[in-house]
Amino acid sequence: MIYYFSGTGNTEHIAKKLTTKIGQEFILITHETITDKDERTIIQTPLYFWSMPQIVKEYLSMITWKKKMN
Repeated sequence: MIYYFSGTGNTEHIAKKLTTKIGQEFILITHETITDKDERTIIQTPLYFWSMPQIVKEYLSMITWKKKMN
């Protein structure tokens, strides 16, 4: 799954292109999109003055990351 935030549409454009290359779905980051069901997660975001947008920081802080075990 590809989660993305795009303030101007540029990151959304890249997410769509990446989706066609790797065959994953893409979803705009909102508080409702948080899930732990995905096997692979890609997060795309622009940087504003060398920092992530606040919505992305909040999104990442709400995720419980699990280490994949082989």
